Amino acid sequence: MRPGWINAAALLTVISLTGCAGLSTHDFQSASSTPADAAVDYRPSAALAATPKQTDLWTRLRSGFALPHPTYQNRITSNLHWYTERPDTIARIVDSAEPYLYLITEQIEQRHMPTELALLPVIESSYQPMAYSPSHAAGLWQFIPGTGRNFGLKQNWWYDGRRDILASTQAALDYLEKLHTQFNGDWLVAIAAYNCGEGTVQRAIDKNLSAGRPIDFWHLDLPEQTEDYVPRLLAFSALIEEPERYGVSLRSIANQPALANVNVGSQIDLDVAANLANMPLEDLCRLNPGFNRMTTDPNGPHQLLLPVDREQAFTERLADLSQTQRTRWISHPVCEGETLVKIARDYNTNTSLLRTLNKLPGN
Repeated sequence: MRPGWINAAALLTVISLTGCAGLSTHDFQSASSTPADAAVDYRPSAALAATPKQTDLWTRLRSGFALPHPTYQNRITSNLHWYTERPDTIARIVDSAEPYLYLITEQIEQRHMPTELALLPVIESSYQPMAYSPSHAAGLWQFIPGTGRNFGLKQNWWYDGRRDILASTQAALDYLEKLHTQFNGDWLVAIAAYNCGEGTVQRAIDKNLSAGRPIDFWHLDLPEQTEDYVPRLLAFSALIEEPERYGVSLRSIANQPALANVNVGSQIDLDVAANLANMPLEDLCRLNPGFNRMTTDPNGPHQLLLPVDREQAFTERLADLSQTQRTRWISHPVCEGETLVKIARDYNTNTSLLRTLNKLPGN
């Protein structure tokens, strides 16, 4: 066995979904362009104004919609049909998004960005925080490792910031703001670049500029996945904007915080935290999917997302917890020649459990 580390905490399970975000570096060459088929943009709910007493989060979201929705575009129409024929899929997405949607909408509004961007995780991950793609993209926003590091997402043995709800949302919005500026304020082009990478979009723009063609999203020659990616977002946004128009039953989501961000101060086992919060460990892990182990990173972050109705009791119980009660974690440095049999005997456990927890093929 190679020298290394053995641990006694289980890893969280990941779900394989599609989606990726690439990163490359090219400067955008600005040029004016008007889509040939964009004479009229479909904005059916322009009359829906935000009110100070909004109680429904969907209403609040609609009030910040700002992307053009040309629903006569065939690529949008086909995606509208796909969604409307799958009401169960929409219902599952709403259920998955509910814990996080208020938090993400808040961050988007603070930056004065189009609130349709709060629906981008629908396209990226179906709002599944443990989503993991074959291209190694992870989390709600599907960051690949390199792009995640470029936008400050810590990734190590203990923790993966790409799956951290708060950290990944901040990084995704940082990236989208950068792309929006880089591509001359065109949100659709910026969203396309989020999917396939800046370099791919820039080469498509350069090609159109050389040919004297428009450089809006609808005229760019992009990968097939990206050509469908932006219309899928616009189609789902149209459904949210006017569900009745499309025969969609949209369950209401309260316009109030569902989660509280609690600083626990130092490392803590997740099962200990779940007991303090009086909630199932599975639910706590679902809200805090950034932790790779069943304990938080000893070097931070030391924040946990908790349901708002659990925050006060959790904080009070945490204050009464001694430092020695916070963790039951043991890391064992494996020495040359050691076997799992010996380590299991030393720690009064069994080799099967150690293999499972450490994802080891042998002893």
